[in-house]
Amino acid sequence: MIERNGNYFIIGIKGSGLSALAAIMQNDGLKVSGSDIPGYVFTQDKLEEEGIKVYPFDSNNIKPGQIIIQGNSFNDDHPEVKKAHALGLKIMHYHEFLGEYLKDYLSIGISGAHGKTTTTGLLAHILNQKEKINYLIGDGSGQGNPNSKLFVFEADEYERHFITCYPDYLIITNIDFDHPDYFRDLEDVVDAFNTLAQQTRKLIVAFGDDENTHRIQANCPIKYFGFEENNQVQVVIIKTNPRSTVFQLIENNQVLGTFETSLPGHQYVIDTAATVLIAREFGYSNELIQQQISDFKGVKRRFNVSKVNQVTIIDDYAHHPNEIAASIDSARQMFPNDQLTVIFQPHTYTRTAKYLQDYGRVLSAADRVFVTDIFSSPREKSGSVSNQDLVDLIGPKAEPISFDNRSNLNEIKNGVLLFMGAGDIQKYEQAYLKDNRSFD
Repeated sequence: MIERNGNYFIIGIKGSGLSALAAIMQNDGLKVSGSDIPGYVFTQDKLEEEGIKVYPFDSNNIKPGQIIIQGNSFNDDHPEVKKAHALGLKIMHYHEFLGEYLKDYLSIGISGAHGKTTTTGLLAHILNQKEKINYLIGDGSGQGNPNSKLFVFEADEYERHFITCYPDYLIITNIDFDHPDYFRDLEDVVDAFNTLAQQTRKLIVAFGDDENTHRIQANCPIKYFGFEENNQVQVVIIKTNPRSTVFQLIENNQVLGTFETSLPGHQYVIDTAATVLIAREFGYSNELIQQQISDFKGVKRRFNVSKVNQVTIIDDYAHHPNEIAASIDSARQMFPNDQLTVIFQPHTYTRTAKYLQDYGRVLSAADRVFVTDIFSSPREKSGSVSNQDLVDLIGPKAEPISFDNRSNLNEIKNGVLLFMGAGDIQKYEQAYLKDNRSFD
């Protein structure tokens, strides 16, 4: 039960999910503040905009009467968490609080190993047209409206966090083995998604070309969509443009509608088709849906395109081999005649070791590749694999790069630079922009 008059304090409030949640709580009239590192994080812009107080980590922040929301990255040894326990305060983890919060809403969860952030953002953008809804997106975006009972949220499978949620509607974009630091194998991942599916009340929309989605069992109808003919709803690509794809949705030999994505690439067709099917369930017309799709500018760190001099810069969160392949595919579709250079930051030693061969295969599709040092996680500071191992796999087109030695990157004055990773790869992008804007 959510305490409407509670004084909520969020430990790790600048986290992408927690910052979005804080904004929603503030919009909903709840009293909320929190703590985090003192350095700038892009998510704090929204917190400042909403007037939410953010304090540097300090055990003195924790006071009697507070309700603590503990970020999932922080263990019980954190000084603020220890103080909260010492005071006997009520403590909830982020995913536990979200599960409780959603009980008051008609909720739509968006899940999947890849594509869920963009799909969540697009669906929220479409449904937000008729009324100001509630939504929580994994890029740090969030909006609350106490007058709306509709809540669109990104359902994160990591450590099975999403099983605290009981959505009314659920999208599954795909099921793939990721997070090898937690999940044992693909069977373990499927089991997690199966639990969420069984907790869904009204309808599941799932990408049917992925054989793993057919392994889930649910207590509600499952509508499978995909490019293959055996799906209940077939996606048929009509035309591929540099910056978009036109497709039709066909059910029972009847055309449900023709739509055009706002971004290029195969994955964006899947994401868009899923949102269309859910929006239609809520009575949205094809015309209104397409209007909102055309107006969608994407989400943070998901194939964001900019330009400096003669170089096109793309910033993308891709860190799993399948995500990398999808991003390279989108870049090739958008800029078919340009040389494509990838700057990739491997994310965690466990994931890099697990997918080393796959990384080598998908990155070889670029014309040139720079590989940074591996970005470690708080749970894993070192490992037996290095960026040089990946460079050796890719071959002559690849080379290692460090932040202090990036002169070869700065020599690139044309084509496309695709920065990919889930760590702090943006510092390389920002440094390149700073180093090269002086030549404007």
